Amino acid sequence: MKTQEIESLLRFDKIRLIKILDMIQSTFIGLMISSLFSGIINKYLMIEFKEIYYYKKDSYFVGNKSPLLYIHLFLDIVVIVIVTYYLKKIAVIIPTPFALLDKNYISGLKNESAVAFTIGMNFVFRKKLINFSKRLDVLLGSQELYVH
Repeated sequence: MKTQEIESLLRFDKIRLIKILDMIQSTFIGLMISSLFSGIINKYLMIEFKEIYYYKKDSYFVGNKSPLLYIHLFLDIVVIVIVTYYLKKIAVIIPTPFALLDKNYISGLKNESAVAFTIGMNFVFRKKLINFSKRLDVLLGSQELYVH
């Protein structure tokens, strides 16, 4: 590893502190915005979860998944990507007060702050987008579901 990269990794200055504070703010904004919209997204933009859709007939365990599971997960991802894109556009309107601490700091939801915003949204989406969350549990085998 190059000396310059190590120095960059270990450096902690005012700009880096502001960037971390900005990321924390972006995570919180992502959390709040997704909290406001997640119920609407789950109810109106996602296909309802019905466990019978995702298993082959006469199958009792998670290992025998229907292709419909993958189609519905793909559609969920399309919705989540589009919603995230537009909610991030809304979040850019919210200014960061931390930019006032240093005139050289350029604020905005770019790079690290965009990742932080998305992380904040993910906290909420994983819990509140129930249809997606249950399909993901089926995919990952983290829940045994039985066809009735």
